[in-house]
Amino acid sequence: MISRGWSLVLAGVENFILINAVLSVVGFIIAVIFRSNKLVASLHPRTRARLYATTLTIPPVVSAWLVCASLLPAVWLGEGQWKQEHGYLHTIHLLNAFTISLDPALGYATLCFVTLAAVIVAYAAVSAYFRIGRVIRRLEVGAQPAEQEQVKLVAETCWKHRIAVGLVVSNDPFSFVWGYLDSKLVVSTGLLNQLSKDELTAVLEHETAHHTRRDNLAKLAWL
Repeated sequence: MISRGWSLVLAGVENFILINAVLSVVGFIIAVIFRSNKLVASLHPRTRARLYATTLTIPPVVSAWLVCASLLPAVWLGEGQWKQEHGYLHTIHLLNAFTISLDPALGYATLCFVTLAAVIVAYAAVSAYFRIGRVIRRLEVGAQPAEQEQVKLVAETCWKHRIAVGLVVSNDPFSFVWGYLDSKLVVSTGLLNQLSKDELTAVLEHETAHHTRRDNLAKLAWL
């Protein structure tokens, strides 16, 4: 038999996943509407990024609040007082009637969902480790230094978009944005040496757009 405490935890997890799934679908629809709206398209990229980030963060925050609002009173009051305070007219409650008809199938589905999420997060972490490893293997002692004009262009562009930048000495051309909140642009001397000024500007604007939109954080949230 499952204890009352674990039953409440399981019910909370089940309801969180269900509510978050529904709200996430709604948020996704809103984000798609925002993306196709001409008025939203005319906004500053940083403003659009905040709108998209809001549609991503609201579902889990609201879901957690709803679950906690119904779960914590049951813990604080105790089973006896809980039943006394919640009469017949209040039986339709978030933590019982909402999911009780779906158990135990919902419990197994929740367990499978959590397991799958853990596998995906582990895969993403391992994949990121090997990607960084490939970059590190490309580093060289005798790589050609970058021209000062190109370095100055990188510094000015990153200052304009408020993102830190790091220069890696390597003849291989690569660039990426690393980090979630305090992100940093990493570029190689090989990239700076192989691109013209206009080409480098286009690459930098592309990479800094990832920073402005918080794409790395969005990818993490979708995991």
